[in-house]
Amino acid sequence: MAQQQSLTIKLHILGVRETLAAFRHLPREANNSLREQSMRLAASLAGHVAGAARADSPQSALMAPTVKAIRDRVPAISAGGTARVGRNQKPAFKILFGSEFGARTYRQFRPHLGTGSYWMFSTVQKNEAELSAAWGRAADDIAQSFRVPTASERVAGIQADQHAQVDALFADVHTQFGTLMGGGEDG
Repeated sequence: MAQQQSLTIKLHILGVRETLAAFRHLPREANNSLREQSMRLAASLAGHVAGAARADSPQSALMAPTVKAIRDRVPAISAGGTARVGRNQKPAFKILFGSEFGARTYRQFRPHLGTGSYWMFSTVQKNEAELSAAWGRAADDIAQSFRVPTASERVAGIQADQHAQVDALFADVHTQFGTLMGGGEDG
């Protein structure tokens, strides 16, 4: 089995499956717009996570430059990778998990937290509600801008146009009739 070299986190968003399913019925530009908005939100989250890494410990600070936003329809970030960091030029993935979760056997890392997090997951959790709501608003706005009217809405629009045309026709006939009768426009 290959060793994990980076850690990718996607935001947990309620209703994301249904939203993405609905986007499959929209034009490709709608999905591209959603990716752009998600990238913007992910970049914001990556900035928060990188800041938390710099503030946490020297080992975590080495991970700050490896935190990057990922282009996807849902905001996602990754950290780690094969970039060499620190004075010993070790691959980032060899430091990432120890700096984030701690370790039981390697003394160079802080104590293992079990299911806890020193900097990355805890920062994502703190920002998740705000970013999730922002993603939902962005998805709604994009879907609304690409929305195709339903059949009943199209019929209602046609009927409204027809009523406006009939009203204009009656007004025009009324004006012409008044002019013919010699009464002017007020007839």
